[in-house]
Amino acid sequence: MLNANGLRNVLRHSTQNEHDRLDALIGNFSDLASYRSFLVGSYRFRKSLEATTAAIDFWQAELLLDELAQDLEELGGDSVRAPTAAVFANTPAEQLGLLYVLEGSALGARLLVRRAEALGLSATHGARHLAMQVRDPGRWRRFLDLLESQKDIDLALAVRGAQTCFSAALANFTEVHSEPAQCA
Repeated sequence: MLNANGLRNVLRHSTQNEHDRLDALIGNFSDLASYRSFLVGSYRFRKSLEATTAAIDFWQAELLLDELAQDLEELGGDSVRAPTAAVFANTPAEQLGLLYVLEGSALGARLLVRRAEALGLSATHGARHLAMQVRDPGRWRRFLDLLESQKDIDLALAVRGAQTCFSAALANFTEVHSEPAQCA
């Protein structure tokens, strides 16, 4: 049986390039305009996962769409255009791969919440979605326990789910960065 560290390592190794590209694309938001772009990209990406995560019955995914919408509204964001395409993960293995990316984003949120605080944002103003991501430090461990509990997982499908999820994030953030500023 492949344990969580084994599956986690396979997923991490198989998506390292995509992860690095996404980190570079998100960048270090150093002002409110770049933070608003981050919010728009985050909203579009998470919205693209809505149908798929609603169908997952073994884990409660947190898309944080309401919190992202509130953050955008508080910072003067215009209405956000829908994502280009929805993301689909039809098998439990693909769904686990997708969830690996989504749940792993909470680890990155620990750094991002400090950057948002440096801009004067908080859990009650403008950085609500980040605060929600970091509020439960045990969530990642519980997700790894779920990974560990999987028997006979199709690694190729799990990797495909993770890569599909990263591709959706990259597409949505790239689109936001290539558009004229949406927020005043």
